[in-house]
Amino acid sequence: MIKKIISVLAVTVMLSLLCSCKAGDWLKDRFSFAVPGNDAVADNTEVVSEKPNIINAGVYDFDTFNPLVTQSQSVKEAMQFVYEPLFSLDDEMRTVPVLAKDFSVSPDGKRIVINLRDDVMWHDGTKFGAEDVAYTIKCIRSGQTSYTDALYNVRDYLMTDDYSIRIDLNYSVPSYESLLTFPIVKYGSDMTVNPSYVPNGTGAFCYGTKASTDTYYFGAFENYRDGRAKIDALYVNMLDSYEDYLNMLEVSEIDFSSNKIINLTEYMPKGNVKINNYPENDMVFWGFNTSSHVLSGNLTRQALSKLIDKGELVETIIFSHGKPSDIPINPNSYLYTDTKTDFKVDDVGANDCLGDDGWGPDADGTYVRQSGDNYEKLELEILVNADNKEHTQVAEALADNLMDFGITATINPLPYDAYLARIESNSYDTFIGEIMLDNNMDLSPLTRAENNYFAYSSEALDTLCAQIGMTRNEDEVKELFSRYCETLLNDMPFATLYFKDGALLSTSNVVSGIAPVSGMIYRNCANWSIRK
Repeated sequence: MIKKIISVLAVTVMLSLLCSCKAGDWLKDRFSFAVPGNDAVADNTEVVSEKPNIINAGVYDFDTFNPLVTQSQSVKEAMQFVYEPLFSLDDEMRTVPVLAKDFSVSPDGKRIVINLRDDVMWHDGTKFGAEDVAYTIKCIRSGQTSYTDALYNVRDYLMTDDYSIRIDLNYSVPSYESLLTFPIVKYGSDMTVNPSYVPNGTGAFCYGTKASTDTYYFGAFENYRDGRAKIDALYVNMLDSYEDYLNMLEVSEIDFSSNKIINLTEYMPKGNVKINNYPENDMVFWGFNTSSHVLSGNLTRQALSKLIDKGELVETIIFSHGKPSDIPINPNSYLYTDTKTDFKVDDVGANDCLGDDGWGPDADGTYVRQSGDNYEKLELEILVNADNKEHTQVAEALADNLMDFGITATINPLPYDAYLARIESNSYDTFIGEIMLDNNMDLSPLTRAENNYFAYSSEALDTLCAQIGMTRNEDEVKELFSRYCETLLNDMPFATLYFKDGALLSTSNVVSGIAPVSGMIYRNCANWSIRK
Protein backbone atom coordinates (compact mmCIF):
# COMPACT_ATOMS: atom_id res chain seq x y z
CA MET A 1 0.00 0.00 0.00
CA ILE A 2 1.14 3.54 -0.61
CA LYS A 3 1.76 5.41 2.64
CA LYS A 4 1.71 9.21 2.76
CA ILE A 5 3.44 9.94 6.10
CA ILE A 6 5.38 13.17 5.80
CA SER A 7 7.21 15.21 8.39
CA VAL A 8 6.18 18.78 9.24
CA LEU A 9 9.45 20.05 7.84
CA ALA A 10 9.06 18.08 4.63
CA VAL A 11 5.47 19.28 4.14
CA THR A 12 6.43 22.91 4.65
CA VAL A 13 9.38 22.73 2.30
CA MET A 14 7.55 20.72 -0.36
CA LEU A 15 4.61 23.09 -0.58
CA SER A 16 6.87 26.07 -0.97
CA LEU A 17 9.63 24.62 -3.14
CA LEU A 18 8.69 21.45 -5.00
CA CYS A 19 6.53 23.44 -7.44
CA SER A 20 9.59 24.54 -9.37
CA CYS A 21 11.05 21.96 -11.71
CA LYS A 22 14.45 21.84 -10.02
CA ALA A 23 13.25 22.05 -6.44
CA GLY A 24 12.98 18.26 -6.15
CA ASP A 25 16.73 17.87 -6.64
CA TRP A 26 17.37 20.67 -4.12
CA LEU A 27 15.31 18.87 -1.50
CA LYS A 28 16.81 15.51 -2.27
CA ASP A 29 20.27 16.84 -1.43
CA ARG A 30 19.26 18.47 1.86
CA PHE A 31 16.46 16.57 3.56
CA SER A 32 15.25 13.04 4.17
CA PHE A 33 11.55 12.39 4.29
CA ALA A 34 9.21 9.47 3.79
CA VAL A 35 8.04 8.89 0.23
CA PRO A 36 5.48 6.52 -1.31
CA GLY A 37 6.65 2.96 -0.79
CA ASN A 38 8.39 3.62 2.54
CA ASP A 39 6.45 2.33 5.53
CA ALA A 40 8.93 3.33 8.20
CA VAL A 41 9.72 6.83 9.45
CA ALA A 42 12.33 8.04 11.91
CA ASP A 43 11.45 7.95 15.60
CA ASN A 44 11.53 11.74 15.81
CA THR A 45 9.15 12.21 12.88
CA GLU A 46 6.04 14.19 13.76
CA VAL A 47 3.06 12.89 11.81
CA VAL A 48 0.82 15.49 10.19
CA SER A 49 -2.87 14.86 10.74
CA GLU A 50 -4.10 16.87 7.74
CA LYS A 51 -4.40 14.87 4.56
CA PRO A 52 -1.66 15.78 2.04
CA ASN A 53 -2.98 17.81 -0.89
CA ILE A 54 -1.88 15.32 -3.56
CA ILE A 55 -3.25 12.95 -6.19
CA ASN A 56 -1.85 9.67 -7.50
CA ALA A 57 -1.56 8.32 -11.04
CA GLY A 58 -0.68 4.77 -12.02
CA VAL A 59 1.49 3.75 -14.96
CA TYR A 60 2.26 0.31 -16.34
CA ASP A 61 4.08 -0.75 -19.52
CA PHE A 62 6.31 2.29 -18.97
CA ASP A 63 8.68 3.11 -21.83
CA THR A 64 9.24 6.89 -21.73
CA PHE A 65 7.62 10.06 -20.41
CA ASN A 66 7.73 11.66 -23.88
CA PRO A 67 3.99 11.95 -24.68
CA LEU A 68 4.50 11.78 -28.45
CA VAL A 69 6.50 8.55 -28.66
CA THR A 70 5.24 6.51 -25.71
CA GLN A 71 3.23 3.43 -26.61
CA SER A 72 1.66 3.22 -23.16
CA GLN A 73 -1.86 4.61 -22.81
CA SER A 74 -1.36 5.00 -19.07
CA VAL A 75 1.70 7.19 -19.69
CA LYS A 76 -0.17 9.27 -22.29
CA GLU A 77 -2.88 9.94 -19.75
CA ALA A 78 -0.50 10.84 -16.93
CA MET A 79 1.35 13.25 -19.22
CA GLN A 80 -1.86 15.21 -19.85
CA PHE A 81 -1.14 16.82 -16.48
CA VAL A 82 2.25 17.94 -17.84
CA TYR A 83 1.83 18.70 -21.56
CA GLU A 84 -0.79 20.67 -23.49
CA PRO A 85 -2.12 20.92 -27.07
CA LEU A 86 -2.79 23.90 -29.32
CA PHE A 87 -6.55 23.32 -29.15
CA SER A 88 -9.08 21.35 -27.15
CA LEU A 89 -12.87 20.92 -27.25
CA ASP A 90 -15.66 22.16 -25.04
CA ASP A 91 -18.63 20.14 -23.78
CA GLU A 92 -20.48 20.53 -27.12
CA MET A 93 -17.33 19.66 -29.07
CA ARG A 94 -16.56 23.16 -30.29
CA THR A 95 -12.88 23.95 -30.75
CA VAL A 96 -11.32 26.09 -28.02
CA PRO A 97 -7.74 27.42 -27.89
CA VAL A 98 -5.26 26.15 -25.31
CA LEU A 99 -1.70 27.10 -26.31
CA ALA A 100 -3.15 28.88 -29.33
CA LYS A 101 -4.57 32.37 -28.90
CA ASP A 102 -6.67 32.52 -32.08
CA PHE A 103 -6.57 31.48 -35.72
CA SER A 104 -7.75 32.46 -39.19
CA VAL A 105 -8.62 30.40 -42.27
CA SER A 106 -8.18 31.30 -45.94
CA PRO A 107 -11.29 31.52 -48.18
CA ASP A 108 -10.46 28.19 -49.84
CA GLY A 109 -10.04 26.46 -46.47
CA LYS A 110 -6.53 25.27 -47.34
CA ARG A 111 -4.49 27.59 -45.13
CA ILE A 112 -4.79 28.14 -41.40
CA VAL A 113 -2.74 30.72 -39.53
CA ILE A 114 -2.47 30.12 -35.79
CA ASN A 115 -1.46 32.86 -33.40
CA LEU A 116 0.04 31.53 -30.18
CA ARG A 117 -0.18 32.74 -26.61
CA ASP A 118 2.86 34.77 -25.60
CA ASP A 119 2.41 34.25 -21.83
CA VAL A 120 3.26 30.54 -21.69
CA MET A 121 6.39 29.19 -19.99
CA TRP A 122 8.02 25.80 -20.24
CA HIS A 123 8.67 24.15 -16.91
CA ASP A 124 12.40 24.83 -17.30
CA GLY A 125 11.68 28.58 -17.28
CA THR A 126 12.04 29.27 -21.01
CA LYS A 127 9.29 30.79 -23.14
CA PHE A 128 7.01 28.77 -25.37
CA GLY A 129 6.73 29.83 -29.01
CA ALA A 130 6.27 28.91 -32.66
CA GLU A 131 9.63 27.16 -32.82
CA ASP A 132 8.31 24.52 -30.42
CA VAL A 133 5.14 23.99 -32.45
CA ALA A 134 7.11 23.70 -35.69
CA TYR A 135 9.45 21.16 -34.08
CA THR A 136 6.51 19.09 -32.85
CA ILE A 137 4.88 19.12 -36.30
CA LYS A 138 8.21 18.14 -37.89
CA CYS A 139 8.60 15.17 -35.53
CA ILE A 140 5.04 13.99 -36.13
CA ARG A 141 5.36 14.27 -39.92
CA SER A 142 8.63 12.30 -39.82
CA GLY A 143 6.75 9.29 -38.48
CA GLN A 144 8.50 9.33 -35.10
CA THR A 145 5.25 9.52 -33.14
CA SER A 146 1.82 7.91 -32.83
CA TYR A 147 0.05 11.06 -34.11
CA THR A 148 0.87 10.83 -37.81
CA ASP A 149 -2.78 10.64 -38.87
CA ALA A 150 -3.49 14.06 -37.36
CA LEU A 151 -1.24 15.70 -39.96
CA TYR A 152 -1.87 13.46 -42.99
CA ASN A 153 -3.46 16.37 -44.86
CA VAL A 154 -0.63 18.87 -44.24
CA ARG A 155 1.18 19.96 -47.40
CA ASP A 156 3.53 22.44 -45.73
CA TYR A 157 3.99 24.52 -42.58
CA LEU A 158 5.97 27.64 -41.72
CA MET A 159 6.80 29.83 -38.74
CA THR A 160 5.67 33.32 -39.71
CA ASP A 161 7.03 34.93 -36.52
CA ASP A 162 7.93 33.96 -32.95
CA TYR A 163 4.26 33.46 -32.02
CA SER A 164 2.59 32.51 -35.26
CA ILE A 165 2.61 29.44 -37.48
CA ARG A 166 1.01 28.77 -40.86
CA ILE A 167 -0.25 25.35 -41.97
CA ASP A 168 -1.09 24.62 -45.61
CA LEU A 169 -3.42 21.72 -46.42
CA ASN A 170 -3.73 19.53 -49.50
CA TYR A 171 -7.51 19.99 -49.43
CA SER A 172 -10.01 21.69 -47.17
CA VAL A 173 -11.70 19.70 -44.43
CA PRO A 174 -14.16 20.67 -41.69
CA SER A 175 -12.67 22.55 -38.74
CA TYR A 176 -9.08 21.45 -39.29
CA GLU A 177 -7.93 23.22 -36.12
CA SER A 178 -9.89 20.71 -34.03
CA LEU A 179 -7.39 18.03 -35.11
CA LEU A 180 -4.49 19.89 -33.47
CA THR A 181 -5.06 18.34 -30.07
CA PHE A 182 -1.78 16.43 -29.79
CA PRO A 183 0.70 17.46 -27.05
CA ILE A 184 3.29 20.08 -27.95
CA VAL A 185 6.87 19.30 -26.92
CA LYS A 186 9.76 21.73 -26.58
CA TYR A 187 12.13 22.33 -29.48
CA GLY A 188 14.95 19.78 -29.37
CA SER A 189 13.15 17.25 -27.17
CA ASP A 190 14.57 13.74 -27.30
CA MET A 191 12.34 11.75 -29.65
CA THR A 192 13.78 8.33 -28.91
CA VAL A 193 12.00 5.90 -26.59
CA ASN A 194 14.20 6.89 -23.68
CA PRO A 195 13.13 5.72 -20.19
CA SER A 196 15.34 8.43 -18.69
CA TYR A 197 13.58 11.23 -20.59
CA VAL A 198 12.81 14.15 -18.24
CA PRO A 199 9.40 15.62 -19.15
CA ASN A 200 9.31 19.37 -19.72
CA GLY A 201 5.86 20.68 -20.58
CA THR A 202 3.67 23.76 -20.20
CA GLY A 203 0.91 22.14 -18.13
CA ALA A 204 -0.25 22.56 -14.55
CA PHE A 205 2.22 20.04 -13.08
CA CYS A 206 5.97 19.83 -13.62
CA TYR A 207 8.55 17.15 -12.96
CA GLY A 208 10.23 17.46 -9.58
CA THR A 209 12.16 14.33 -8.67
CA LYS A 210 12.21 10.56 -8.62
CA ALA A 211 10.80 10.19 -5.13
CA SER A 212 11.53 6.45 -4.82
CA THR A 213 12.39 3.47 -6.97
CA ASP A 214 8.86 3.26 -8.37
CA THR A 215 7.45 6.76 -7.79
CA TYR A 216 7.91 10.11 -9.52
CA TYR A 217 6.93 13.46 -8.05
CA PHE A 218 5.34 16.23 -10.14
CA GLY A 219 4.70 19.50 -8.32
CA ALA A 220 2.19 22.22 -9.14
CA PHE A 221 3.84 24.62 -11.61
CA GLU A 222 4.20 28.02 -9.94
CA ASN A 223 4.39 29.88 -13.28
CA TYR A 224 1.39 28.21 -14.88
CA ARG A 225 -0.30 30.90 -16.97
CA ASP A 226 -3.78 30.28 -15.54
CA GLY A 227 -2.58 30.24 -11.95
CA ARG A 228 -1.11 27.56 -9.73
CA ALA A 229 -3.09 24.30 -9.48
CA LYS A 230 -5.31 23.79 -6.44
CA ILE A 231 -3.62 20.44 -5.83
CA ASP A 232 0.00 20.63 -4.69
CA ALA A 233 1.41 17.53 -6.33
CA LEU A 234 0.90 14.53 -8.56
CA TYR A 235 2.64 11.25 -7.75
CA VAL A 236 3.14 8.87 -10.71
CA ASN A 237 3.49 5.29 -9.48
CA MET A 238 5.17 2.69 -11.68
CA LEU A 239 3.29 -0.62 -11.57
CA ASP A 240 4.29 -4.05 -12.82
CA SER A 241 1.09 -5.06 -14.59
CA TYR A 242 -2.46 -4.22 -15.61
CA GLU A 243 -3.70 -6.35 -12.73
CA ASP A 244 -1.69 -4.27 -10.25
CA TYR A 245 -3.12 -1.14 -11.88
CA LEU A 246 -6.70 -2.35 -11.35
CA ASN A 247 -6.02 -3.34 -7.77
CA MET A 248 -4.51 0.06 -6.95
CA LEU A 249 -7.51 1.86 -8.44
CA GLU A 250 -9.97 -0.28 -6.52
CA VAL A 251 -8.32 0.49 -3.17
CA SER A 252 -7.96 4.21 -4.04
CA GLU A 253 -4.16 4.12 -4.15
CA ILE A 254 -4.36 5.67 -7.60
CA ASP A 255 -7.05 8.29 -8.12
CA PHE A 256 -8.06 8.13 -11.77
CA SER A 257 -8.06 6.14 -14.98
CA SER A 258 -10.13 5.97 -18.17
CA ASN A 259 -12.07 3.54 -20.31
CA LYS A 260 -9.21 3.74 -22.81
CA ILE A 261 -7.34 1.58 -20.32
CA ILE A 262 -10.22 -0.29 -18.66
CA ASN A 263 -12.87 -1.85 -20.89
CA LEU A 264 -16.05 -1.09 -18.97
CA THR A 265 -18.16 -3.48 -21.05
CA GLU A 266 -16.08 -6.37 -19.74
CA TYR A 267 -14.94 -5.21 -16.32
CA MET A 268 -16.33 -2.86 -13.71
CA PRO A 269 -13.83 -1.77 -11.03
CA LYS A 270 -14.77 -2.58 -7.48
CA GLY A 271 -14.42 -0.16 -4.61
CA ASN A 272 -15.35 3.49 -4.43
CA VAL A 273 -14.83 4.37 -8.10
CA LYS A 274 -16.99 6.96 -9.83
CA ILE A 275 -17.57 6.92 -13.60
CA ASN A 276 -17.57 10.38 -15.19
CA ASN A 277 -18.99 9.96 -18.70
CA TYR A 278 -18.14 12.40 -21.47
CA PRO A 279 -18.90 12.61 -25.22
CA GLU A 280 -16.48 10.60 -27.32
CA ASN A 281 -16.36 10.11 -31.10
CA ASP A 282 -16.28 6.31 -30.97
CA MET A 283 -18.92 5.20 -33.50
CA VAL A 284 -20.14 1.61 -33.96
CA PHE A 285 -21.80 0.95 -37.32
CA TRP A 286 -23.19 -1.75 -39.59
CA GLY A 287 -21.41 -1.64 -42.94
CA PHE A 288 -22.97 -2.71 -46.26
CA ASN A 289 -21.21 -3.88 -49.39
CA THR A 290 -22.93 -1.71 -52.00
CA SER A 291 -21.39 -3.79 -54.81
CA SER A 292 -23.23 -6.91 -53.62
CA HIS A 293 -26.12 -7.80 -55.93
CA VAL A 294 -28.50 -8.29 -53.02
CA LEU A 295 -27.49 -4.98 -51.41
CA SER A 296 -27.00 -2.89 -54.53
CA GLY A 297 -30.27 -1.02 -54.01
CA ASN A 298 -30.16 1.84 -51.51
CA LEU A 299 -33.78 1.09 -50.52
CA THR A 300 -32.79 -2.42 -49.40
CA ARG A 301 -30.01 -0.93 -47.31
CA GLN A 302 -32.43 1.61 -45.87
CA ALA A 303 -34.80 -1.23 -44.98
CA LEU A 304 -32.06 -3.05 -43.07
CA SER A 305 -31.26 0.10 -41.12
CA LYS A 306 -34.89 0.27 -39.98
CA LEU A 307 -34.72 -3.22 -38.46
CA ILE A 308 -32.36 -2.20 -35.65
CA ASP A 309 -33.40 -1.52 -32.08
CA LYS A 310 -30.53 0.87 -31.37
CA GLY A 311 -31.84 1.84 -27.96
CA GLU A 312 -31.76 -1.78 -26.85
CA LEU A 313 -28.22 -2.23 -28.20
CA VAL A 314 -27.01 0.69 -26.08
CA GLU A 315 -28.89 -0.44 -22.99
CA THR A 316 -28.03 -4.13 -23.03
CA ILE A 317 -24.62 -4.33 -24.69
CA ILE A 318 -22.76 -1.22 -23.56
CA PHE A 319 -24.88 -0.72 -20.42
CA SER A 320 -26.09 2.75 -21.45
CA HIS A 321 -22.53 4.11 -21.73
CA GLY A 322 -23.39 5.74 -25.04
CA LYS A 323 -26.18 7.08 -27.23
CA PRO A 324 -28.02 5.64 -30.24
CA SER A 325 -27.92 7.65 -33.44
CA ASP A 326 -29.18 7.48 -37.02
CA ILE A 327 -26.62 9.94 -38.34
CA PRO A 328 -22.82 9.67 -38.06
CA ILE A 329 -22.51 12.77 -35.87
CA ASN A 330 -21.83 12.57 -32.15
CA PRO A 331 -25.20 13.21 -30.44
CA ASN A 332 -23.42 15.50 -27.95
CA SER A 333 -21.98 17.70 -30.69
CA TYR A 334 -23.39 21.10 -31.62
CA LEU A 335 -23.46 19.68 -35.17
CA TYR A 336 -26.01 17.01 -34.30
CA THR A 337 -29.32 18.01 -35.91
CA ASP A 338 -31.45 14.87 -35.61
CA THR A 339 -34.42 15.36 -33.26
CA LYS A 340 -35.43 11.69 -33.28
CA THR A 341 -35.79 10.16 -29.83
CA ASP A 342 -37.20 6.72 -30.74
CA PHE A 343 -34.66 4.33 -32.20
CA LYS A 344 -36.89 1.24 -32.20
CA VAL A 345 -37.50 -1.22 -35.05
CA ASP A 346 -39.71 0.14 -37.85
CA ASP A 347 -41.23 -2.97 -39.45
CA VAL A 348 -43.67 -0.99 -41.61
CA GLY A 349 -41.01 1.32 -42.99
CA ALA A 350 -38.67 -1.61 -43.68
CA ASN A 351 -41.40 -3.53 -45.52
CA ASP A 352 -42.24 -0.47 -47.65
CA CYS A 353 -38.60 0.04 -48.63
CA LEU A 354 -38.16 -3.62 -49.51
CA GLY A 355 -41.34 -3.60 -51.57
CA ASP A 356 -40.15 -0.57 -53.52
CA ASP A 357 -36.92 -2.47 -54.27
CA GLY A 358 -38.79 -5.55 -55.53
CA TRP A 359 -38.72 -7.72 -52.42
CA GLY A 360 -41.75 -9.44 -50.91
CA PRO A 361 -42.49 -12.26 -48.46
CA ASP A 362 -43.10 -15.71 -49.88
CA ALA A 363 -45.41 -18.35 -48.36
CA ASP A 364 -43.16 -18.99 -45.36
CA GLY A 365 -42.54 -15.29 -44.73
CA THR A 366 -39.01 -15.19 -46.18
CA TYR A 367 -38.27 -12.20 -48.40
CA VAL A 368 -37.58 -12.98 -52.04
CA ARG A 369 -37.64 -11.15 -55.37
CA GLN A 370 -37.67 -12.21 -58.99
CA SER A 371 -34.34 -12.28 -60.76
CA GLY A 372 -34.79 -13.28 -64.39
CA ASP A 373 -36.66 -16.59 -64.44
CA ASN A 374 -35.75 -17.36 -60.85
CA TYR A 375 -36.36 -15.98 -57.39
CA GLU A 376 -33.50 -14.87 -55.19
CA LYS A 377 -33.70 -15.01 -51.44
CA LEU A 378 -32.78 -12.09 -49.19
CA GLU A 379 -30.10 -13.69 -47.05
CA LEU A 380 -27.07 -11.99 -45.55
CA GLU A 381 -23.79 -12.75 -43.87
CA ILE A 382 -22.80 -10.53 -40.94
CA LEU A 383 -19.02 -10.44 -40.69
CA VAL A 384 -17.61 -9.73 -37.22
CA ASN A 385 -14.24 -9.60 -35.50
CA ALA A 386 -14.28 -12.72 -33.34
CA ASP A 387 -11.95 -11.07 -30.82
CA ASN A 388 -14.46 -8.32 -30.08
CA LYS A 389 -17.12 -9.52 -27.65
CA GLU A 390 -19.18 -6.33 -27.96
CA HIS A 391 -19.34 -6.50 -31.76
CA THR A 392 -20.27 -10.17 -31.61
CA GLN A 393 -23.19 -9.35 -29.33
CA VAL A 394 -24.29 -6.59 -31.71
CA ALA A 395 -24.18 -9.02 -34.64
CA GLU A 396 -26.27 -11.54 -32.70
CA ALA A 397 -28.90 -8.93 -31.88
CA LEU A 398 -29.10 -7.76 -35.50
CA ALA A 399 -29.34 -11.35 -36.77
CA ASP A 400 -32.23 -12.04 -34.39
CA ASN A 401 -34.11 -8.96 -35.63
CA LEU A 402 -33.56 -9.92 -39.27
CA MET A 403 -34.66 -13.50 -38.75
CA ASP A 404 -37.82 -12.35 -36.93
CA PHE A 405 -38.63 -10.17 -39.92
CA GLY A 406 -38.05 -12.91 -42.52
CA ILE A 407 -34.48 -12.19 -43.64
CA THR A 408 -31.99 -15.02 -43.30
CA ALA A 409 -28.87 -13.87 -41.47
CA THR A 410 -25.68 -15.79 -40.71
CA ILE A 411 -23.00 -14.50 -38.34
CA ASN A 412 -19.41 -15.20 -39.42
CA PRO A 413 -16.88 -14.45 -36.64
CA LEU A 414 -13.31 -14.32 -37.93
CA PRO A 415 -9.91 -13.50 -36.43
CA TYR A 416 -9.17 -9.82 -36.90
CA ASP A 417 -6.68 -10.18 -39.77
CA ALA A 418 -9.05 -12.40 -41.75
CA TYR A 419 -11.98 -10.12 -40.93
CA LEU A 420 -10.07 -7.05 -42.17
CA ALA A 421 -8.88 -8.83 -45.33
CA ARG A 422 -12.47 -9.68 -46.26
CA ILE A 423 -13.59 -6.07 -45.79
CA GLU A 424 -10.68 -4.58 -47.74
CA SER A 425 -11.33 -6.94 -50.66
CA ASN A 426 -15.10 -6.24 -50.59
CA SER A 427 -15.80 -9.96 -50.23
CA TYR A 428 -18.60 -9.67 -47.71
CA ASP A 429 -22.28 -8.77 -47.41
CA THR A 430 -22.31 -6.78 -44.17
CA PHE A 431 -19.95 -6.26 -41.23
CA ILE A 432 -19.93 -4.74 -37.77
CA GLY A 433 -17.33 -1.98 -37.57
CA GLU A 434 -16.13 0.72 -35.23
CA ILE A 435 -14.22 3.93 -35.88
CA MET A 436 -12.97 6.80 -33.77
CA LEU A 437 -14.08 9.78 -35.82
CA ASP A 438 -11.91 12.87 -35.82
CA ASN A 439 -12.99 15.81 -33.68
CA ASN A 440 -14.08 17.71 -36.78
CA MET A 441 -16.61 14.98 -37.69
CA ASP A 442 -14.91 14.52 -41.06
CA LEU A 443 -16.38 11.31 -42.48
CA SER A 444 -14.02 11.11 -45.44
CA PRO A 445 -12.09 8.18 -43.88
CA LEU A 446 -15.30 6.21 -44.47
CA THR A 447 -16.53 7.69 -47.74
CA ARG A 448 -13.53 8.66 -49.88
CA ALA A 449 -13.02 6.42 -52.91
CA GLU A 450 -9.48 5.37 -51.91
CA ASN A 451 -10.75 3.82 -48.68
CA ASN A 452 -13.49 1.83 -50.39
CA TYR A 453 -14.82 0.24 -47.20
CA PHE A 454 -18.28 -0.17 -48.70
CA ALA A 455 -17.47 -0.08 -52.43
CA TYR A 456 -18.93 3.40 -52.17
CA SER A 457 -17.87 6.94 -52.91
CA SER A 458 -19.77 10.15 -53.52
CA GLU A 459 -18.66 13.30 -55.30
CA ALA A 460 -21.54 15.10 -53.61
CA LEU A 461 -20.14 14.21 -50.19
CA ASP A 462 -16.61 15.20 -51.17
CA THR A 463 -17.92 18.57 -52.39
CA LEU A 464 -19.89 19.16 -49.18
CA CYS A 465 -16.85 18.24 -47.09
CA ALA A 466 -14.74 20.81 -48.95
CA GLN A 467 -17.44 23.47 -48.56
CA ILE A 468 -17.63 22.83 -44.82
CA GLY A 469 -13.87 23.38 -44.62
CA MET A 470 -14.22 26.83 -46.19
CA THR A 471 -16.38 28.38 -43.48
CA ARG A 472 -16.28 28.81 -39.72
CA ASN A 473 -19.78 30.29 -39.56
CA GLU A 474 -21.58 27.92 -37.19
CA ASP A 475 -24.99 28.17 -38.85
CA GLU A 476 -23.53 27.50 -42.29
CA VAL A 477 -21.48 24.57 -40.99
CA LYS A 478 -24.54 23.01 -39.34
CA GLU A 479 -26.62 23.40 -42.51
CA LEU A 480 -23.90 21.80 -44.65
CA PHE A 481 -23.49 18.92 -42.21
CA SER A 482 -27.27 18.40 -42.28
CA ARG A 483 -27.13 18.02 -46.06
CA TYR A 484 -24.12 15.72 -45.69
CA CYS A 485 -26.06 13.43 -43.36
CA GLU A 486 -29.16 13.49 -45.58
CA THR A 487 -27.03 12.24 -48.48
CA LEU A 488 -25.63 9.42 -46.37
CA LEU A 489 -29.05 8.43 -45.06
CA ASN A 490 -30.35 8.21 -48.61
CA ASP A 491 -27.38 6.25 -49.98
CA MET A 492 -26.97 4.21 -46.74
CA PRO A 493 -23.50 2.69 -47.31
CA PHE A 494 -23.52 2.01 -43.58
CA ALA A 495 -26.00 2.31 -40.73
CA THR A 496 -24.85 4.24 -37.69
CA LEU A 497 -25.71 2.24 -34.56
CA TYR A 498 -24.45 4.22 -31.58
CA PHE A 499 -21.71 6.41 -30.18
CA LYS A 500 -19.91 5.12 -27.10
CA ASP A 501 -19.21 7.44 -24.20
CA GLY A 502 -15.74 8.06 -22.94
CA ALA A 503 -15.32 7.64 -19.20
CA LEU A 504 -12.96 9.11 -16.66
CA LEU A 505 -12.84 6.91 -13.58
CA SER A 506 -12.06 8.69 -10.32
CA THR A 507 -11.90 7.79 -6.65
CA SER A 508 -13.64 9.69 -3.87
CA ASN A 509 -10.37 11.52 -3.23
CA VAL A 510 -11.10 13.88 -6.15
CA VAL A 511 -14.23 15.83 -5.27
CA SER A 512 -14.53 18.61 -7.87
CA GLY A 513 -13.21 20.03 -11.12
CA ILE A 514 -13.41 16.91 -13.29
CA ALA A 515 -14.47 17.96 -16.82
CA PRO A 516 -13.21 15.47 -19.44
CA VAL A 517 -13.63 15.98 -23.19
CA SER A 518 -12.53 14.03 -26.24
CA GLY A 519 -8.75 14.25 -26.56
CA MET A 520 -8.25 15.85 -23.13
CA ILE A 521 -9.51 13.45 -20.49
CA TYR A 522 -7.82 15.43 -17.73
CA ARG A 523 -8.86 18.85 -18.94
CA ASN A 524 -9.15 21.42 -16.16
CA CYS A 525 -6.78 19.46 -13.90
CA ALA A 526 -5.45 22.74 -12.48
CA ASN A 527 -8.90 23.26 -10.92
CA TRP A 528 -9.30 19.79 -9.43
CA SER A 529 -9.84 19.67 -5.68
CA ILE A 530 -9.42 16.75 -3.31
CA ARG A 531 -11.24 15.64 -0.18
CA LYS A 532 -9.69 17.12 2.93
